[in-house]
Amino acid sequence: MLLTLSHQLAVCSARFPSTDYQLVVWLPSGNQLFIFPLFLPMTSSQTAQCDQTMRALRHASLVLNSKWKLPIIVALRTGTQHFRGLERSVTGISTKVLAKELKDLEAQQLIVRTVRPGPPVIVEYQVLPYAHSLDPVIEVLKTWGQQHQQHLEALGITEP
Repeated sequence: MLLTLSHQLAVCSARFPSTDYQLVVWLPSGNQLFIFPLFLPMTSSQTAQCDQTMRALRHASLVLNSKWKLPIIVALRTGTQHFRGLERSVTGISTKVLAKELKDLEAQQLIVRTVRPGPPVIVEYQVLPYAHSLDPVIEVLKTWGQQHQQHLEALGITEP
């Protein structure tokens, strides 16, 4: 079964009739496709653990499947914000994309949208307590991002 973890990486766990094997497919940016078959025998316990891990990673990537969701959550961690305030806080996001991402985050029960009637109608967004379960993930990604940036700079590679 092919599980796309992001646009950059896909992991395929394939089962052959007599033995379980693992095959890794890496999709780098661009249209190139590289396949690295790793024919490593896998026990049924390892296969079950691999399947469980891949399902969990797939689910996490589906929840946070855009470049904007984490920045929106980070912006809302400072407190309740109006739509336009979020638009200013998350630099570079379009109005249309922000609206879609907020709907997705609301559907995933990470944020709540509150509409206050009256002239003018006020729409506010805030993170739900459950969204704070992402705090350690955000910190690890931030640390890795900083390390990766330093790694690329040490190699003389500038990011686009």
